[in-house]
This record gives sequence, C-alpha cells and structure tokens, in this order.
Amino acid sequence: MEGNGIWDKKYYSLIDQLWEHNANGNYPKKYVFFICHSYQMVCHHFGLGEITKRKSPSFGVLPIHKTKHGKADALFSKLPDPFFAVDSRDWQLIQPRLKVFEEKGAKILALEKIRTHVEYERAIMAVRFSDEFVGVQFHPEAEPVSMEAHFAKPENEEKVVATYGKRKYDNMMTHIRDTDNLESTYNSIIPGFIDNAIKKIGLSKQLS
Repeated sequence: MEGNGIWDKKYYSLIDQLWEHNANGNYPKKYVFFICHSYQMVCHHFGLGEITKRKSPSFGVLPIHKTKHGKADALFSKLPDPFFAVDSRDWQLIQPRLKVFEEKGAKILALEKIRTHVEYERAIMAVRFSDEFVGVQFHPEAEPVSMEAHFAKPENEEKVVATYGKRKYDNMMTHIRDTDNLESTYNSIIPGFIDNAIKKIGLSKQLS
C-alpha cells in the first residue's frame, strides 16, 4: 500500500471523486473495475478489511468459490461454483470489517479455495462495492490460449519453475490447457461488466 506520496494520493483522490459523483446522483454514472493490486488498494482505502502478506505466494490457475451474494450477482451467477481463474499474489484481503461493508453497501462475492489442511483465513477474492464499482483479486482478463503460448516458452517456464517449483508449473499448465476452466471466467466477468456499463450510461445506441 506504500506510495511516494504523489501518485497514490492522486489515485485515492480519483477514486473518491468517482465514488462521490455516483453517490450524489450524477449522470452518467462512472464505472470502475479493479483487478489485483488496484483491488487491494481500494479495499485498503475504503477500510474493508486487513491487507496482509501471505505466508507463501499464491500462483496458478486456482478454484474460487462464490458466496451467496456472488451466486446472485449478474457477473458471477452464470459461472460454475467453484470457477477457475489465474491467481498471482503475495498479499491478500482478510478479516472483513462487516460494519464498513454494511455502511458502504458492499458485498463479498467470492472467496479463495477451501484449504482444509491449514488453519489460515480464506482471502476475499471479489467485492461489489456498488452498482458501478466491482473488484477482483484474481485475473479474469487472462485468456487461456495466449497464456499457454506465453508460459510454454522455455525462458518463461524456467522463471516459473525457479520461483514456484515444477509442480506448480505443471499444475498451472494442466489447468490452462483445460480451456473450459478459464474461458467461462474470461468470457463472463469483464465483458458482462462492460456490457452493463454501456447499457446503463446509454452508450449502446450511440455505439451502434
């Protein structure tokens, strides 16, 4: 969460301006989709929970479980439970401050995989902050065909194996090649967010 006191303050100021614009009933609404680091930053800024460093990095194509709010949310409702997505992080959002969630009107949409062999708290993987603001810890923009080509290159394989080990690399490639695991996530979440925003701000007729 550390910045140089310039870009980070400007970033949080921008988020506050967009939030206030929407909260004050201004039109058209301003839509924002947060991914990974920006998701962690906005959760920290809104005070939704604790951003803590993981005991070990999470890396690969991993299952993500929907909450009851996620199952009802338009962006997640059509995905299987669990669904799969690319996860690459050293930090995580845990210990949600439920009172702050309630005050903001925010909802937890997804949690990380169930790990029965450890006692660590499950990270919060997706939050709907409002009708216009949604954030995810994982990478829904990851497209399986391009990912396979990228990580199949010897130099990239070598980097992953050196950092995370051969087992994690092989497991990731297996999930990537089973394209159904990622394609439903890739084809649903961000396209659904963009389609909804276009309809809500009345751009569909202009674009057509």
